[in-house]
Amino acid sequence: MKELCIDISTWQGGIDYNDIRSKCNYAILRAGFDITKDNRFEEHYANLQGMHLGAYWYSYATNESEARTEARTFLSIINGKKFDLPIYLDIEDGSMSGLGRGTLDAIVRAFGEEIQNAGYYFGVYTNLNWYRNILSGSELNKQFDWWIALWDNDPPSPSYGINYGIWQFGSTWIGGQNVDGNYIYKDYPTIIRELGLNHLDGPTPPTPPTPTPTHQIAEDGIWGKDTTLKVQEVFNLEVKDGIISNQLSWFRDENPALLDSTFEWKDYMAGGSLTMCAIQNWLGVEADGYIGPNTISALQRKMGTPVDGCCSYPSAVVKAFQHWLNQQ
Repeated sequence: MKELCIDISTWQGGIDYNDIRSKCNYAILRAGFDITKDNRFEEHYANLQGMHLGAYWYSYATNESEARTEARTFLSIINGKKFDLPIYLDIEDGSMSGLGRGTLDAIVRAFGEEIQNAGYYFGVYTNLNWYRNILSGSELNKQFDWWIALWDNDPPSPSYGINYGIWQFGSTWIGGQNVDGNYIYKDYPTIIRELGLNHLDGPTPPTPPTPTPTHQIAEDGIWGKDTTLKVQEVFNLEVKDGIISNQLSWFRDENPALLDSTFEWKDYMAGGSLTMCAIQNWLGVEADGYIGPNTISALQRKMGTPVDGCCSYPSAVVKAFQHWLNQQ
């Protein structure tokens, strides 16, 4: 088979759903990214009923723990909905490419394990370069189905040895807009029903719990979003978004363990972060909301690690702090 399939997200506001349904039977919807729900997911899902639908999640995870957090967030958003196409991880963001093949492969496997354990047919979306040069594509392809992006007139060559079910070929005009266009080659609705997956013929599983202070984070000395979420949970903060906002960018380069995925760097004083204020209050230092040498030094003294006011990569003080958070 070879059928047109589109994928859409928040960028397709005002799209003509009637036109889509008249020209296409397959669509894959972005459910979200990082730990944030796509703000048009519900609209797209409601207006494309009657079509064969799938969903994908755009990842920014930097380790296995963050991948699992993203996957659980994804599952909570699609819970109660029916999809007879696969449930995909979208892994392609440039901010992740430097993590290394081993870490990225582990992210794919951890995310996939969460989705599969919840009873869904799981697949991976990426482009051909990532498949061949950044991920261990051929090894992961033995375990998972693939949706491959190669914007060209011809699909990926059989010489690449990729077992894929969907090829993203470029853009196509539909619904009054240019959207990502794909060809689907596998009869996923039949495959998924025969495997008894995606909860098509029975009740969906209960909504998976969002991470609580009892969930464990990686103690790797790298402060990413999962560490920030753990801080926000342990300190019982109202906002649990995995972001430490409005931080001063001149502290960024000397603290490589503080990842851009969670620290929002600014070139000016923008009010700091309530999450950082909570940490500073706990440390007994001035609660100005900005991380810097004084706060880091106080944390190093609290954790019993060498005091230099910086977080190298990886960082002994971040690792010790992660261990402390896991004990709470």
